[in-house]
Amino acid sequence: KAGITEYIFVGSKWRGRGIAAHLISQSLRFLRERGRDAAYLEVKASNENALALYRRLGYQVISETRLYVLEL
Repeated sequence: KAGITEYIFVGSKWRGRGIAAHLISQSLRFLRERGRDAAYLEVKASNENALALYRRLGYQVISETRLYVLEL
């Protein structure tokens, strides 16, 4: 019974105004109201701003994966 969040993005001129935190908080409330007991998301390890936000909201790292790409 988990919810998954994908592709959270706030345009650069709108960042720093609490928009992402508000959207995520509202989505977590939505999930709780519908009986979900966990919320998962993925984030690039290099995205320090997002990592800091997710930590502030209470998210914890449960695993790390590597994504490989070959430019063609």
